[in-house]
Amino acid sequence: PLSIAGDCVASLGVLAGLQQAGRAPQRLLWLDAHGDFHTWATTQTRYVGGMPLAMLVGRPDRRRDQRDSSQALRALTGCQPYPERQVLLSDARDLDPGEDAALQQSAIARCRLDQVLSRLSPDETLYVHFDTDVLDEQERLPALKYHVPGGPRLEQLAALFRALAGHRLLAVSVSAWHAEHDDGSAAGACLDLLQLLLPARGGAAGRVA
Repeated sequence: PLSIAGDCVASLGVLAGLQQAGRAPQRLLWLDAHGDFHTWATTQTRYVGGMPLAMLVGRPDRRRDQRDSSQALRALTGCQPYPERQVLLSDARDLDPGEDAALQQSAIARCRLDQVLSRLSPDETLYVHFDTDVLDEQERLPALKYHVPGGPRLEQLAALFRALAGHRLLAVSVSAWHAEHDDGSAAGACLDLLQLLLPARGGAAGRVA
């Protein structure tokens, strides 16, 4: 399946659907300028959109009222905790101190975009989550929700997606941009990338597990 949503939290529903279909991916590639690894214990903004990767792997997360909000969200979707060691986080570079420390203490592997292919096997089933803010701010796509320097350019991401099209893709999720601010450039760039990643959707031969 392909999911295009406004927030990374939608990834819980995508993973839950795969799990419930008996097709849990062997690897999860998370492309994001942010770690999305906050919990209520580390967040400074209380923004749930900064927590989905922590939720996916089942990090315990008790709020002041002692309710485990992550568990509650997983229960709503039916998502089971995903093994940290099977996650590859690429180009996360805008991290808060508490989030960075939590990632360093986790089993999640981190890398740059040019290292992704060496960390994945084409024989492993794969779920790709693509947050558009992973792109370098120099791309100047006005509809992106966040602009962070030091990331990959469009042509670098295109090369990666072209290569990943030969992997056993189970699902792709995309977030996030402000559609109301888009002059068509952000949507067009993302659709071009998706056609490279999912060539079968465009009529060419692709490898979808």
